[in-house]
Formats: sequence, structure tokens, C-alpha cells
Amino acid sequence: MGCERGQLHRTSQVLPAHPFAAAAAPLQQQQQQQQQQQQQQQQQHRHHHQQHHNHHHHQPVKQPATAAAATPPPPPPAAAAAAVAAAAPVAAADLRHDEAAKQPEFTTSTPHPQQQQHQHNQQQQQQRHNQQQQQQHHHNQQQQQQQQQQQNAGVE
Repeated sequence: MGCERGQLHRTSQVLPAHPFAAAAAPLQQQQQQQQQQQQQQQQQHRHHHQQHHNHHHHQPVKQPATAAAATPPPPPPAAAAAAVAAAAPVAAADLRHDEAAKQPEFTTSTPHPQQQQHQHNQQQQQQRHNQQQQQQHHHNQQQQQQQQQQQNAGVE
């Protein structure tokens, strides 16, 4: 009987720590994914800047052109990564907020990466918003041109 009681007591000690360990695991995965996305986007920006810099000064490109042409950064995956990066911190922030109520030690240990990710996502949303405005502006120009053509046809 004493042996059984000891086993029960041992499992009951493990249980309270287990939910926190299970909740901490997805947070680490999300942070890693977000950091990878940030690194990919920074590499794309850097690569684009190098091409623009070389093209602007008309200097011979040091890197072989075949390597640059073989691996162009495809725009659709970048847009998808931006959408995922914009949606992921919301879930991560909710999880961190829940754990802030349970264990304040966990939030004080990692406030810095959350701030960086949040600022980075705001920049992405602003860029996306500007793209939408540009598209709408272009669409309005087309409508104006059509109206002018109709007016000219009426004058004739």
C-alpha cells in the first residue's frame, strides 16, 4: 500500500508542471517560425537593394548573373509569409497574455522578442496598406481616362 501511495503522490506532483510545459512548447515554435520569416524577408530586401544599387550606378555585377537569375525571390510566397507573420503574433500574444496571468515570471523573461515582432508586423501592414492605396489610385486613373474618351466621342 505504501508503494502505491508513493506512485500516486509522484504522478500528482508531475501533473501541475505538465500543462505549463505543454503551453510553453507551441510558443517556442511560433517564435522560431516568426524569426525565420523575418530573416527571409530581410534577405529579400538586402538582395533587392544590391541589385538596385548595382543597376543604378551601372557597375559590372560582381556576382554571376546566372545565380541571381536562377533564384529570384518569388512575390506570391513573400505575400503569403507576410500574411502568416501578421496573423501569428496575435495568437502568440494571446498565449503570452494567458500565461502572464498564470506565471508572471515567463512574461518578464521574454518581453524583448515580442516587441520586435510586433513592430516588424506593423511595418508589413503599412506596406500592404500603401499597396492597396496605389492600386485604387491607378484604378481611378483608368476611370478618368474612360470618361474623357466618352466626352471626346460625344463632341465628335
